[in-house]
Amino acid sequence: MDLATIIGMLGAIAMVTVAISFGASPMVFLNPVSVLIVVGGSLMVVLSQLRFSECRQALHAASRAFKHSLPDTAATIEEMIEVSKLARKRGLLALEGFEASSR
Repeated sequence: MDLATIIGMLGAIAMVTVAISFGASPMVFLNPVSVLIVVGGSLMVVLSQLRFSECRQALHAASRAFKHSLPDTAATIEEMIEVSKLARKRGLLALEGFEASSR
């Protein structure tokens, strides 16, 4: 899971918790009608603007934020250095045969 995802989720929970601690009733934030309007309405607007296959792809991409980790930055940098050295020594046409790793 990405650090920004964790920070975003914890930040959202903290915002609601702080708002409740200022004296608001927890039911203001857990009102089923409000949740239905916000979540359901948002989903319906997205569905109205995209094809169904695009919606499935978007949901799949969104789920990756919680399931997959980011690629190794150091290894990616090393690979880019290797590519740049190859291009500098042999020219850009030498990159045609270069196989990038699929991380």
